[in-house]
Amino acid sequence: MRYATYGGFVTSMLAHLICELARYEISAEVYTEDNVNQLGTRFIDGVIALTWEPSTVAKLQALENVPIVVINRLGLEGASTVITDHFQGGKLVGAYFIRHGHQKIAFLGEERDWGSKQRVEGLRAAMEEHGIDPANLQTGFTEHQPVYGALRRLVSQAPTALFLGGEDLTIEAIYVLASILNVKAPKDISIIGLENDRVSQFVQPPLSSLAQPLDALAAETLKLLTQLVDGNETKPLHVVVQNKLIERESVAAITPETAI
Repeated sequence: MRYATYGGFVTSMLAHLICELARYEISAEVYTEDNVNQLGTRFIDGVIALTWEPSTVAKLQALENVPIVVINRLGLEGASTVITDHFQGGKLVGAYFIRHGHQKIAFLGEERDWGSKQRVEGLRAAMEEHGIDPANLQTGFTEHQPVYGALRRLVSQAPTALFLGGEDLTIEAIYVLASILNVKAPKDISIIGLENDRVSQFVQPPLSSLAQPLDALAAETLKLLTQLVDGNETKPLHVVVQNKLIERESVAAITPETAI
């Protein structure tokens, strides 16, 4: 089996995948942008993909009769997928903010991809269900640049709650808010991030988070890939796993008076 990976939350996901690969006694090779041209030059049983660089996608699409399981992405024709329910996650976050009195909500993501769009739609759905004008939802994207610019623009619109839609955004965004923009959580703004088990509980204040079950993603990925490799299934298969919300100390309850 070959394992192609690039970008995103690769480090955490790879650790979980390694544990699952060991359980199945499967040997794997890691391909990045540095050696992707070698992908497919030898016999390949299957591919686990976390990559969306155009050159790597082209390599994956050129593989013939090789099962491919893509993690947390859609759009690769013919590939099977294992994803977390990004819409459900966004809706969870939105409903939690709203229960704490927030009506002006902001979302910061890395790029306008499928995952970010689904999380934004989930936030919007939660607002609509609670009778809140979706125009109160503000969005910003870093496009993989430093977060300062996009974060400053969002903060200038005076949201009371912020959803950080990327594991890699957490530390930088909290630092910029507190140390550069002088915006303190949860006194000035309530924050929910994506769970990073090595970071979220240790920042100040401990960060309330949307947890993607990376262990379940890894387990379902190996289960699906071995099913595709060992069986006669020819059609792509799709597995969706649910998120959960971890409550810590970065979300404050507000009243209509304090929201003004």
